[in-house]
Amino acid sequence: MAKAVNDQNFDQEVMQSSTPVVVKFFATECGACKTMAPVFEELAEEMSSCKFAEYNIDNSRESAVQMNVASVPTFVIIKDGHEVGRANGSMSKDNLKKKIEASLG
Repeated sequence: MAKAVNDQNFDQEVMQSSTPVVVKFFATECGACKTMAPVFEELAEEMSSCKFAEYNIDNSRESAVQMNVASVPTFVIIKDGHEVGRANGSMSKDNLKKKIEASLG
């Protein structure tokens, strides 16, 4: 299950994590975000090599701005406190999984 993160815990849960983190930046009323929600949850259950986190831009914005998130949904892969990959928009589960795996090497 993905962990909810916000500006208060983003640094600790994401940037300082010893495990790679896939962060989904989303908005509550975003149609593509709703479409990707079950895909993201399925990957969170399947991929034990990384942590999954959700950041709602309706509730927090500072970390999204710092990460240069311009649209939602945006998936940012963080490893050792650095962005190693990014994917935007709606896509199949297989495509998102491949992007995550490619980013983590």
